[in-house]
Amino acid sequence: MTASDDNPFRAPQSSFEPVEAEVTTNLRPLRICLGLQCTTIVLGVAAAFYNIESIVATGIVLSPIGMLVAFLSKRGKLTRGIAFGLSGPAISSFCLILITVLHWGPTDAQQPISLIAAAYTTFALPLGLYMWTRTGSDSIHAEPENRFDNALISDAVQHGSKNTGESPSASAYVPGIDQATIQ
Repeated sequence: MTASDDNPFRAPQSSFEPVEAEVTTNLRPLRICLGLQCTTIVLGVAAAFYNIESIVATGIVLSPIGMLVAFLSKRGKLTRGIAFGLSGPAISSFCLILITVLHWGPTDAQQPISLIAAAYTTFALPLGLYMWTRTGSDSIHAEPENRFDNALISDAVQHGSKNTGESPSASAYVPGIDQATIQ
């Protein structure tokens, strides 16, 4: 045993090599666009119930924002973000085609289009908010990487305690396992 092994305050030693961080794109623009699309959906549905003619403006805003969300999600390899982004232009096009094919005027379209918009909001908004929260830390991989790093530290502490003769259960914390049952 060397003199450095006797130091109880030394940092744990590990035989693991540092893990190279995977290069991820900046998710801040995607997060902003997701917030804009969610806001447009909520305000658009409220406006549609009040005045159906407002869907023209909502469709004009929702379609390009949705395409931008889909593009930014594709760059970040986020399939749920792509689906959410493309849902904006899809619902706008669906309503436009429905109104055109059925020759609806504003009074004819008021109730069915408002209900379609409400149903769309019920399914799309939770997905959009989920994606918005996932992009909050600018790295979707940050949480799993932190868990992996913490597991390495815990493993190093446990191995370090075996080298000093201490009980491994006294210094190793395992989340989700009652420490009293281990000792």
